[in-house]
Amino acid sequence: MDHFFSPVSFGLLFLFSFLSTTFSIVQVNRDEELDKVYNEIEQNMTLVGATAIEDKLQDGVPEAIANLAKANIKIWVLTGDKQETAINIGYSSKLLVEDMRVFIINAEDKGAVKKQLTDAKDEIVNCEEGKAVEEQWTDTELRLGPPGPPFGIVINGSSLRHALKMEDILLETASRCQAVICCRVTPLQKKKVVDLVKKRKKAVTLAIGDGANDVGMIKAAHIGVGISGLEGQQAVLSSDYSFGQFRYLERLLLVHGHWSYHRMVTFLRYFFYKNFAFTFSQFFFAWFCGFTAQTLYDPTYIAIYNVVYTALPILSLSILDQDVDEDNCYRFPELYIAGQQNKRFNIWIFLRSLMKGVYVAVVFFFILMGMTLTNFFPEGYEWDYQSFGLAASGALTITVNLQIALDTFYWNPIQHVFVWGSILAWFLVLPITSSPALYVAGIGVFRFDFLGVFYEVLQTATFWFYWPLATIIALGPTITFRTLLVDLRPTLVDDVRLKMKKEGRRVFRRALLKSKLPRISFSLAGVKERTGYAFSHQRGFGKLILSGRMFAGASEEQVRRERERRVSTIVHFPEHETVDADPSVVHLTVHVQPANTIREVEESTADPQSMPASKSTTTPTVLDSQLQEPEIHSDNNEQRSKELLQTVSATADADNDERVESTM
Repeated sequence: MDHFFSPVSFGLLFLFSFLSTTFSIVQVNRDEELDKVYNEIEQNMTLVGATAIEDKLQDGVPEAIANLAKANIKIWVLTGDKQETAINIGYSSKLLVEDMRVFIINAEDKGAVKKQLTDAKDEIVNCEEGKAVEEQWTDTELRLGPPGPPFGIVINGSSLRHALKMEDILLETASRCQAVICCRVTPLQKKKVVDLVKKRKKAVTLAIGDGANDVGMIKAAHIGVGISGLEGQQAVLSSDYSFGQFRYLERLLLVHGHWSYHRMVTFLRYFFYKNFAFTFSQFFFAWFCGFTAQTLYDPTYIAIYNVVYTALPILSLSILDQDVDEDNCYRFPELYIAGQQNKRFNIWIFLRSLMKGVYVAVVFFFILMGMTLTNFFPEGYEWDYQSFGLAASGALTITVNLQIALDTFYWNPIQHVFVWGSILAWFLVLPITSSPALYVAGIGVFRFDFLGVFYEVLQTATFWFYWPLATIIALGPTITFRTLLVDLRPTLVDDVRLKMKKEGRRVFRRALLKSKLPRISFSLAGVKERTGYAFSHQRGFGKLILSGRMFAGASEEQVRRERERRVSTIVHFPEHETVDADPSVVHLTVHVQPANTIREVEESTADPQSMPASKSTTTPTVLDSQLQEPEIHSDNNEQRSKELLQTVSATADADNDERVESTM
C-alpha cells in the first residue's frame, strides 16, 4: 500500500500545483492566454460550414430615433450586446453620427473609470466654452438638427458598475452628451440607470423594451412601453403602452403627445377662465347687496352652468382638437419642445387666465349696471336683481362659448354642435325654468325663483343691445392681443400653421386649375366603356380582329381605310381663344368621327367619303408644346396638322385595340 500511494500522492500534488499556477495566470492575463489557446487550437482546420443569427433593426428605427433627437428627447440605449455591436447599432440607428466625438468608458477599476469620465467631461466643457457664439433656441426657428453638443458616450457594463457609485460625475457627463449607450448591462443595472435619471435629474422617463430582461426598467420608468415581438410577452404585460414596432413610438410621442399637451393646457386655461368670470361677477354683486349671500344668478342656472352651458364644448376640444396636423408633427419635431419647457402653461399663464376672467366679470356687471341704472321696463317699473341676473347670465353664456370657439383650431361637426348648441341651450332652458304654465301646473322640478323674468327681459331693447356690446368688449382684447402676438412674436406653432395655410391655398389653386382644364379623350361609338371588373394580364385578340381575317368579305384595303376613317380628324387653331396667359400652350379642337358597327366595313367603297358618317363628338383639348412665340403662324399649320393627326391616329388605334380586347 505504501508503495502504491506514494506515487499517487506525488502525482496529485504535482497536478494541484500545476492547476493552481495556471488558474492564477489565467486570472491575471486572461485575454492574452485565451488568444494563445485560440491560436494553438485553430491550426490546420477545414471549414465545413457556418451558421449565424441575423439581428437587424426594424423598419423605421433610424428615422424615428433621428426625429426623437430633434424633439430634444435624450435617448439612452441600455443593451446587453458587447461594445462593438452596441457601437454599430448606434451608427446604424443614427443615434451616433460620423462627426460626433464618442467617448469610450471601458476601464476595469474605479479610479480609471473616474478618470475617463472626468476627462470626457472636461473636454466637453472646454469645447462648449470655446464656441464663439453659443447656439440659442427660439420658437420661430425651424431647426433641422437636434439641439445639444455633438458628443456621445459608450459605457461598458463593468465600468457602469463603478460609475453608478459616482452618480454626480456620471450624470453631469452623460447629460452633456447627445447619445448615451450602455453595453453589457444586466437587467438590474438597467433598472438602476432609470432610477438614477428619474430621481436625480427630475426628468420624465420613458423605458421601452421587448424582452423579459427589460421588465425592471419598464416598471421603474414613469412610462413603460412594451414591444410585442419574438421575445415574448413579459415586457408587454408589464408596460403602460404596447405596440408591434419601435417606430410607432415616434407617433406616440410626436403626434399624440403633442396633441395631448395642447388639449390639456387649453382645457386648463379655459376652465379657470370661465369659472373666474362666473364667480367674480357674483362677488361684485355681493358689494351691492350688503354681503347678504344673495346670488346674482338663478339657482337652476348655477346648478347647470358647468354641466349644460359650458361642459360639452371644452370636452369636445379636449378630445378632438388639433393645433397642427399629423404630417407637420412629423415634419417639425421641435413642436414637442414646448411641452418640455412648460411654455404653454405655467404660473404666468394661470395668472393671465385669472385676470382675463376678472376682466370679463367686470365688463358684464358694470356695463349692465350702467345701462339699467336709469332704465325702466315698458310697464314702468325698474330693473330688479332677477332681471339683472338673467341678462348677465345670457351675456356670460354667449361670451364663454365664443371664447372656446376662438381657442378651437380643428373644427368638426361635433364641435360645431356643442359650441353653438350650448349657446342655443340658454334660450331653450330659461323659458322652461321661468315658465308660468309649468308653475301653475305644479311641476316641482324647478324652483321657479325667476318666474316670468325671461319673457320680460327678452322683450326689452336693452338686453339685445347689452349682450353684443358686452361680448365685443370682453373678447376684443383677446382677439387684438393674439393678432399682435402672432405678427410680432410668433411661436413655432404659429409658423407651422402659417405654412399649412400657404400650402393649403397652393393645393386648392392647383386643384381648381386642374379641374378647369379639359382632358383629352377619345370614345368610339358602338363599343362599350371599360368596366370596373378584373381583367386578364394575357394578350388579347385585338390585332387579329383588326387584321381583317375574321371579317366576312373584308379585304385588307377596306380594313385599312376603315381604320383611317375612325380617326379622320379636323384640326382647328383658334386665333383669340385663350385659357391661360402662358404663350407655350396651344389650344386645339379635335373632332373625332368613329365608326358605328363592323357592318359598315363590309358596305364601304373605295372612297372613304361615301361611307356613312356617324355623329361626331367634339372634345376641347389643351396640349402643351415649347413655342418661342405666342402666335400660331399659318405657314406651319399644315405641318402641325399632320403631326397631330399621326398622334391622334396612334392613340385611337391603341384605344380601339384595348376596347376590342375587353369585349373578348
